[in-house]
Amino acid sequence: MTLILWSGRVPTDAIDIVRARAERVARRANRLGFPAPSVITGDRTLDRSGGSSIEVTNIQVVADGPMRLGDWTFVGTVATLADGSAFVTWVPGVDRIDWNGAVNYCDHCQTNRDRNNTYLVVNDAGFYHQVGSTCIKDFTGHSPAAIVGWLDAVNDLTFSDEEVAGWGRSATRFYSPVEVIGFASRVVAQEGYVSKQKSEDENRQSTAEQVRSAVSGSIARFEREFPICDESEALYFATMEAIEEAVSQPAGSDWMADIIRLASAPGVQWRHIGILASAVILGLRQQERAALANRPESNFFGTIGERLTLSGVKVVMKRAYDGAYGRSFVIRFDVNGNDAVWFASWSEAAEDLREGDTIGLTGTVKAHEMDNRSDRPTTVLTRCIIREVS
Repeated sequence: MTLILWSGRVPTDAIDIVRARAERVARRANRLGFPAPSVITGDRTLDRSGGSSIEVTNIQVVADGPMRLGDWTFVGTVATLADGSAFVTWVPGVDRIDWNGAVNYCDHCQTNRDRNNTYLVVNDAGFYHQVGSTCIKDFTGHSPAAIVGWLDAVNDLTFSDEEVAGWGRSATRFYSPVEVIGFASRVVAQEGYVSKQKSEDENRQSTAEQVRSAVSGSIARFEREFPICDESEALYFATMEAIEEAVSQPAGSDWMADIIRLASAPGVQWRHIGILASAVILGLRQQERAALANRPESNFFGTIGERLTLSGVKVVMKRAYDGAYGRSFVIRFDVNGNDAVWFASWSEAAEDLREGDTIGLTGTVKAHEMDNRSDRPTTVLTRCIIREVS
């Protein structure tokens, strides 16, 4: 027979505390020949708490058998309350009954006298005896002092809700990968991606810092500053699509392998938020590839330094960035099937441009470059003036 002394869910971080207490009681039980408790762990799950989760584990604290001699098993200690009524301290895991016997009476020697405690034993047939301290050893083979000491030690292995909640407050926090990527998409759609190095160079918050601010509880401020918009939704879905595609391919780098693993985890720790937030880079690349897909072969146009007036220019992609010199944009164009890019400072006209717009444009050819994203010939324009938008 195995006694279940306690069962429930505890923070996984606290399992070592539970095991240490069980081992301490087990050492004492082994010295006295009592049932020794042990800890059995079960399934692990994430338990949502505010904006984060903690990992909890189902556990059972069990003992390897009841204290018994022959057919009799010790099940409880009977003490007297101030009003003279009985109060039973039950052995954890045993079946309880309503016991209202005379507190000081011993069924074994059939005497009634003042006693601090009497003891309940039960046989295999379910018959209960209340016995005094001088008789209990005849039933269980253990002295009353040893039994009470064991019972007090075992009761230390029944964990209150308050104690478990206290462990939870100091447990490792986990954050939803979907929420982290969603927050990062909202930040990048508005500010562009800001790496740790760029944040230090330009004295501004990195994308990871903005996301950590959101998941740590400053959600109201985050909602005001980075509301959900069409651009953030598109970037989120592009990022998730890119991650899903990457799962079926060999990881091209340690960074990619980390992204795949973190994105598929049920929760990520605080220190991993920055890595996971950088997954939006995959979404940005995905959007760029989609914008350039099925386009005819690109060629350079114009000569470097030449001022061109162009019509029928299509806005293929637009990204906004808040840098050290204010808000700026990267705008990619389709000029008669050829790729062009404009790194634009803020202007009302540039702010109002939307992907898919067809415009008239006057600009100067700054360079002819092979684009590092698409590996296509791309004409770099500067000092552009938007003449009309359709």
